[in-house]
Amino acid sequence: MSVRFDAEWSYRGFRAIVLENVALRVVILPELGAKVWSLVAKGRDREMLWHNPRVKPRPAPLGARYDDWFCGGWDELFPNDAPVSVGGESYPDHGEVWSMPFAWEVVASSPSEVSIQFACAGTVTASLFEKWITLRADEAILRTRYRISNTGPAPLDFHWKMHPALRHGDNARVDLPAGRVVIDENFAGEFAVPEFTWPQAAGAQGLNIDMR
Repeated sequence: MSVRFDAEWSYRGFRAIVLENVALRVVILPELGAKVWSLVAKGRDREMLWHNPRVKPRPAPLGARYDDWFCGGWDELFPNDAPVSVGGESYPDHGEVWSMPFAWEVVASSPSEVSIQFACAGTVTASLFEKWITLRADEAILRTRYRISNTGPAPLDFHWKMHPALRHGDNARVDLPAGRVVIDENFAGEFAVPEFTWPQAAGAQGLNIDMR
């Protein structure tokens, strides 16, 4: 099956971009932070992203409290997580881009591959946040690529993380490449050491924890 692309849909008043191949169906809401709203594994008809049953997608003003608008799906958090003041600027809860509209364009389109570029200029920060989402035919893989540009004259300190709300069961497991993990001080009480190599961590009670 080739890759299907459709941008003529809407969901709860938002434009909905659909990418689909034989294995995956992806729905993206560019007007709401380029949120990946749905990621379905078609072979098992399984939605892999969690959706808040009490909070539906709706327009969020810049500076909104994230949890009050948290409807699920996969957001981007930039340039911060918790609200913070940096260089005299107040960075909003969970950053600025999750609530902002993204411009988008199709940069590759063929039966074998569709790639879409999403871009959002910062309001609080002098920045440009870009991401590319690509789906290839016959692959059960959603590919992403990112570029963050400092468009101002001063250095830009930032924090960025992908924020997918995963719908998981008791047997779910998170596999990541082995690497160094530094424990945030807010979670330090759970562990016996300040850092570890993924996935095995020494717990505070003397037990080894498999972080997967």
